[in-house]
Amino acid sequence: MSLASIKRSIRVGTLLKLVRHDWLKPLVVNGNLGQTVVKPKIHVGLVRPVALVQSTQIALQGDNGLSYLPWPTSKNIRETAKGFEIDLVGFGEFKYVMEYEIVAPKLTHDSTICPHCQANLVGDPIPEEHREDFGGATHFQRQIGIERDHDRIEAYQCPDCKTIDEL
Repeated sequence: MSLASIKRSIRVGTLLKLVRHDWLKPLVVNGNLGQTVVKPKIHVGLVRPVALVQSTQIALQGDNGLSYLPWPTSKNIRETAKGFEIDLVGFGEFKYVMEYEIVAPKLTHDSTICPHCQANLVGDPIPEEHREDFGGATHFQRQIGIERDHDRIEAYQCPDCKTIDEL
């Protein structure tokens, strides 16, 4: 996959999961009172949505605002099975890597758009006199909750494309 195709696959709202970062280790600071360990604010396993896509960089939304990831040159980024990895040194050798997986969005109870076919999942309006019975909701939901053996929703199905996403 080329840099251009990786860029095209990432849009605002895309979820990126950090799966490897060879430089992301706690920093030990020696001071007059001994050692202090400073831990990074991001960690492997963290999933963050893309908030901004520009020609030179993307911005990932975090708890403390946006963090920016500049697009590397084409020799310093490559496709992986589930996403992409970036050569942190910049020589295209990939000895020290930052790797992201693109997390596929799932259909949930709160979905208003199907992540698979982009169908609108907002149903008909709930009559005002019955809204209290539906927790104050103003519209019905079109996604189908699937119960199996446990008397609870275990998956949701899109009524249009029929895709089922397990919880």
